[in-house]
Amino acid sequence: MGDPASLSDQQRQILHRVAAGWTSPHIARHLGLSPRTVENHRAHACRRLGLRGNPAHGGKPSGP
Repeated sequence: MGDPASLSDQQRQILHRVAAGWTSPHIARHLGLSPRTVENHRAHACRRLGLRGNPAHGGKPSGP
């Protein structure tokens, strides 16, 4: 599993809201971003942390 300290502030904000059940469009409106940008930040953050799946559902470590 990756180091959460390696995430940008925006990636942390987005993952926190995803974990709280927010949708990408809602996060985008709240942070003044496009939904596509939110999805990109979320995907990059999950890769950095070694997660796959939806972090709102706990994610799963990648690997065997």
